[in-house]
Amino acid sequence: MTHYRRQITRCAKMERRVISGVDLNSVPDISKAIDEAHQEGFDFISIPLVHPRQRRGTLGLQEKRKAPMTRSDMLLNSSTWTSAVVGKLSRWMWPALEHRGEDGWAARRAAEATLKQEISWASHLSLPAVLFPPLPRPCVNTSRLINQTVQQLPYFQVWITVRLSDYSTSQFDSPCNEGSDPPSDCDGTIASFLEDTGMSTDETALSEEAQSPWQEWNILRMLTEHSQVLFVALELCEEKDLPGEEELCRWEGEPVKVLVFPTSIFHSNRKGFPVLSRRHQALYRRFLRFNVQVMISGRANHPNGRCVYLQYLKHVAEQLPPLTSDEKFEAPYLDYLQAPLQPLMDNLESQTYETFERDPVKYEQYRKATALALTQRVAAMTNNTTNPLKTGTASNHTIEYRVVVMVVGAGRGPLVRAALKAASEVDELLAEEGRGLDMVVYAVEKNPNAVVTLQNLVEMEGWDNVTVIASDMRACHPPEKADIMISELLGSFGDNELSPECLDGAQEYLADHGVSIPCSYTSYVGPVAASKLWNEVRNNKGIRSGGGDTLKAMETAYVVKMHNVKVLAEIKPCFTFTHPQKQPTDNHRFAAMKWTLDAPTTVHGFSGYFEAQLLGDIYISIVPNTENYSEGMFSWFPLYFPLRHPVMVGKNEVIELDMWRCGNASRVWYEWAAITGHHTSPVHNPNGRSYFIGL
Repeated sequence: MTHYRRQITRCAKMERRVISGVDLNSVPDISKAIDEAHQEGFDFISIPLVHPRQRRGTLGLQEKRKAPMTRSDMLLNSSTWTSAVVGKLSRWMWPALEHRGEDGWAARRAAEATLKQEISWASHLSLPAVLFPPLPRPCVNTSRLINQTVQQLPYFQVWITVRLSDYSTSQFDSPCNEGSDPPSDCDGTIASFLEDTGMSTDETALSEEAQSPWQEWNILRMLTEHSQVLFVALELCEEKDLPGEEELCRWEGEPVKVLVFPTSIFHSNRKGFPVLSRRHQALYRRFLRFNVQVMISGRANHPNGRCVYLQYLKHVAEQLPPLTSDEKFEAPYLDYLQAPLQPLMDNLESQTYETFERDPVKYEQYRKATALALTQRVAAMTNNTTNPLKTGTASNHTIEYRVVVMVVGAGRGPLVRAALKAASEVDELLAEEGRGLDMVVYAVEKNPNAVVTLQNLVEMEGWDNVTVIASDMRACHPPEKADIMISELLGSFGDNELSPECLDGAQEYLADHGVSIPCSYTSYVGPVAASKLWNEVRNNKGIRSGGGDTLKAMETAYVVKMHNVKVLAEIKPCFTFTHPQKQPTDNHRFAAMKWTLDAPTTVHGFSGYFEAQLLGDIYISIVPNTENYSEGMFSWFPLYFPLRHPVMVGKNEVIELDMWRCGNASRVWYEWAAITGHHTSPVHNPNGRSYFIGL
């Protein structure tokens, strides 16, 4: 089992390798079946744990039978069981599991015993996963049994088959649909079982209103406490029965492990090879980016067996454009929780600086903003000839404009370098008019290790006009005030790395006419479906100190490159800060955002972003799908604010997020709460008990 999971992790990091399986129902020789599957290019097979004819004598009906219930575990070695076989549970027990009539008690007890027996056998084999057939409706008792399973076997992966169909137009299939290539006596086995237990097929008929596939999955998930070992095996249907875009989008935030392709949904091209419709292809490409596995089910309706279907799916995957350099850089960080930086409490390491300095977009935007600020400053000095704000000097008939730039939080010098480059460009333009620019730079940095780098840059790169000040920017006491103050103190949520507090403290070193780059920034939030992230948080994957209690984990904000996540509604502005502030300001904030969701969904938390106006019309932004979004900028990933308990929101229901930015003399923290018409969450992180940013 461990080997199998490591294999999946390694493959996920490779460039679009498709892990594939084949669904089999009749396997006389399991070793031969695995060898043939490997020869055809499949990685694993999915087989029944017990043959449908081998109904167990759970009611004492077959106690005298001496034959074993299934094949021996000695037919394969342990490594093959754990890496190449997924077990399928028997379908014939499902009707009885949810029978609620008095005469069905015996049938239900028998089916429960059968389910536990097959799960126990799968655990004995150490299979990597067990595949459940489509759930009955309702599925309350079945969910209870699944919850017992995942509680007792927390290392076990449970794949739940969900048929991706539009229930408003299609009919619910029987447990043995024609695409799954069932044994010939499947229906007979179910009928026989019901007859043995005194339960008629009419008594199992479902009277409940049909629900969407996602709603059925969500009921199971809630009844099983959002278990992290539950995954979806999404079975595709005929094109005419595929749901609309609204339903498909909801699966982007769900733990879809495998796409099941019945052979019946393929049709032949002119050369007789199997192909998928355009809608099926688009759906497949949508999930390829989540590294889903694929499985072929049903009889082979084309020559050369099932391998031709796999070859086609691999061909579709190969047609996707290659990963960009940005995508390759971000790949290790997808859905990986990271604690936000504590820039005032901690000193960054060299490799962290190095990563940020590689950003091709951020420093180019800072260069443009600095050039604009220098140009505006020169224009102001030129226009104020009677009482210049900065004294100009005449040398060889050249007027030089002296401008003081202060880079606060200079790090290893990328902003200094951007400012010097901007100054060079402005100076060249002024030279054409017989004028010049005399820019003085003060590089303020509190990290003593980064100061060493700055001092070396001054010597090695000839930064004669740069003075390094080794100090916290809030108490640096430079020899003169700045015309332009430049900083990159922004966090994923804009103000979450204490840019307001830092710049408010440094503002006394900015001249009255001075400008700040950035001059304003706004945080943004949106509700998200993020089952994987939420489970990662619950398991304390993001707590830096090697674990922690669940409450602390659930009340912490995380930096994460969101991937298996669905943003459910429009991203809305939250807090805004501007610099410089002419009057003393309070950096405490409160905001209430409301969204009306157009489909039933589960909200696992909220995503956080920022947009910053550097100067004029020059912005940097990580808010997706907006005019100012900075394509290719990777210095910031979004922030994730989890909810302690996911919230179910109905169609056209309003969900409200109330968020506070709080602080005292030593730290700043966020508090948040979600409210719907039927649910109110507790206020998360009161008094910063779980998460704060130290001043």
